[in-house]
Amino acid sequence: MSGREKQKVYEYTKLGKYIRDYESISEYREIYFSKDTGKRPIFKHCELGIDYNVIDEIIILKERPGREIIKLLYFIHNSKYCNTGIDRPVQVFNLKNELIAEFKNTVLLLKLMPHLSQVTLSHQLNRKTSNPHKSRRLGLTFKYK
Repeated sequence: MSGREKQKVYEYTKLGKYIRDYESISEYREIYFSKDTGKRPIFKHCELGIDYNVIDEIIILKERPGREIIKLLYFIHNSKYCNTGIDRPVQVFNLKNELIAEFKNTVLLLKLMPHLSQVTLSHQLNRKTSNPHKSRRLGLTFKYK
């Protein structure tokens, strides 16, 4: 028989307990996504070199990495500090224009500085020139790296 080799799919709980395996991705799709037209991508995420997906509290994998890795993948998937979208570094400066902090992206910055509003941050990041009078109230200025 020609074509691609079948890839097994393994299903686990969020605690890493094995539920069952499927002979191929197609078999998994037929059972869970039979009403979908077209081919839905099954493995939407990749962490630690492992392709996986989380549906409710079930983790679907192409391999059997072990209970601790599966629990770690579930925690990474649900962490508000790991799933932050596009990575564009943001620098934070004081009023003397000294760098005081750098964040991986705006989502993480807003989570760690809850007193800062999205609107204020957007205005400062998208402005071509910084206006020191407007930033005095906050005491900080923000720029993309």
